[in-house]
Amino acid sequence: MVGWSRSLSICYLNCDNIQGANNHSPSKDLRGEKSMRLFFDDQKGMTLVEVITAAALVLIAAVSMGVVATQSAVFSRRIDTIYTASYLAQRRIDVLKRLSFSDISTAVESDVRVGIDGNIDADGRYLRSTEITPNFSGNANLTKIKVTVKRMKINMDGSLLDPETGEMTLLGDPVIMETLFSDVT
Repeated sequence: MVGWSRSLSICYLNCDNIQGANNHSPSKDLRGEKSMRLFFDDQKGMTLVEVITAAALVLIAAVSMGVVATQSAVFSRRIDTIYTASYLAQRRIDVLKRLSFSDISTAVESDVRVGIDGNIDADGRYLRSTEITPNFSGNANLTKIKVTVKRMKINMDGSLLDPETGEMTLLGDPVIMETLFSDVT
């Protein structure tokens, strides 16, 4: 059972500014000013203006929270893509560290599809390229490694090419990691 409570509103008005207030007697309040108490003791609800204002405030708050949630999801997806691409590039460099210095030059690759585990995968969502620059800066003991990882957009039908342009669409900027390997033997 819903219970309703009566509210009592007290309005203090300055008697000097009221026209036609002859039927009410002014009284002194605690501050010593002339004032009049008007009692409205049968208020049981809110006015239409109050309801519309409250609904507008709730709507503004809900829309704001929806926008924040949407932007958060987009930002989170973008960060996830960057993090995964960085992981894949670092993993490739770690694999190359296990090779002998003379074998590094054979590790060149161009736009190889890889999965999120860094292994070659025909259904992978990332493209990885590895560039090897031996004799870096004229030093036979230095080799520059550059690993580039890009996230591809895969269409609903599983194809990689945009049906309108016929080109591959990348999501975000590529992640590029470079390092130098040295032969210390």
